[in-house]
This record gives sequence, C-alpha cells and structure tokens, in this order.
Amino acid sequence: MKSKQQVFFLTQSDLIKMMSVVEEKVPLEYILMGSFEHKTIRREISISNFEDLGYTYYSNWMSLDNRYMVIPLDENVKSRTVIQRNGSYRYIIDLSTNPKGVELSTGGIYKKAEHVLIAGRVAVFTDSSIEAMQIYKEILRAMNKCFTRKNNIFVSQEVLSLLEDGWRLTCNYNAPCENDFK
Repeated sequence: MKSKQQVFFLTQSDLIKMMSVVEEKVPLEYILMGSFEHKTIRREISISNFEDLGYTYYSNWMSLDNRYMVIPLDENVKSRTVIQRNGSYRYIIDLSTNPKGVELSTGGIYKKAEHVLIAGRVAVFTDSSIEAMQIYKEILRAMNKCFTRKNNIFVSQEVLSLLEDGWRLTCNYNAPCENDFK
C-alpha cells in the first residue's frame, strides 16, 4: 500500500492548537493505536485528553507510543487478534483494518535525554477512504495555518525557539547530529 505522510516537530501545546482547528471543521475522535493485552479501545474526542501527548519514551520517530488513529466521530473501530506463542492474545489497533483512519504519531520531547525533540508525522494510505483523505487534508490545512514549513517539515515558533536554545530536533536520537533538523 502506498501512503502519504507529513513530518513535523511540534510540542504538546502545538498539537492541541493544530487539532483544535481540525476538530472545529470535522467531527472526529482519536483512538490509541498499538498492541494491547485487552480488547478495550481507548477513544477520546479531544487530543488534549491524552496525558502523555507531546512526550515519548522512544528514541526515534517510528515510536510505538503516542500513536493515534484519527477517525470520523463514532466510527466502528476494528482490531486484529493475534495469538502469542504462550497462548495469550494481543489486540492490534492500526490502519490496516480501519480504512477511514489517519495515523497521527506525535513524537515529542524525548523522556530519556535532555533537550531532545523527536519528530512526529501524520500519515494516510493513498487508497484509503474518502473520509480518511478528508481528515488528512484538514490536518495539513491546520498545519499550514498554524505553523511554518521549513525544508518540507512543519515547525512552530515554540520549536524554533527550542532549536535556538540548543535543543536537538531529530527523527532518531541515536543517529549522528549532522542528520538533525537545522
């Protein structure tokens, strides 16, 4: 499957600002994506309801925390059930079984180092539903309205201030610093 994506460096307040603009135009909700021990689905109608928003414990932008599926409000969410070697089950929530969803991986301040901001991204499969493409486009419009595009990456004024203060803006903390956003 082909996908479209847009990379960004944004803080918690930036993410809330951006998604508030989208929430005003499109009735939507956020589903926590990932692999879970229980079938319970975490759903929120505002991105601000996720307490770890804007922070990450993963050193690269393909992190497994703070990944949200943005979907139309009250959309049925499907999970895949995967049996483990020990006989237990994991419930996977991702875009492969939810074609109306858009992935919002927020990245954020890296909790295992000082002064590091990990990139985030918004992504959608190009053969997704009309609803998914509409949400993706609204998120991009909100990014254009709220932030600056530099080297094809969206950044906020707050993030540019962090950069001036010596913060690393990176997709991968373990990569050489010369690969960082400058």
